[in-house]
Amino acid sequence: MRPARRRQEKVACLGIDMSPFDEATALALLARWEEFEPLGYYRIQTGNDSGPVCFFDVEAGSGVYWDRHSPARELSAIPHVPRPWDESLKWLGSATRTAEASAS
Repeated sequence: MRPARRRQEKVACLGIDMSPFDEATALALLARWEEFEPLGYYRIQTGNDSGPVCFFDVEAGSGVYWDRHSPARELSAIPHVPRPWDESLKWLGSATRTAEASAS
């Protein structure tokens, strides 16, 4: 994590009421949230103060998942969520590069 900035800063917090809210679910939610709202920092918390919490700092490229009943686990990246059109875009990019190479 990046060094503390020694100041308070407001961040968006996604409050959810979901069970189970495990590390895999947290990563999936982070990936979807990042896709729709690019932020510098993400926080997801369950509806009660004793439930799991997840933090992710985009600048540092790391975060923490903590379920409060076991040691915190470091998150190293927000995973890419595959989309149905990803393969088509890869193919289109490859075809474009091939066509550009042939034209020059």
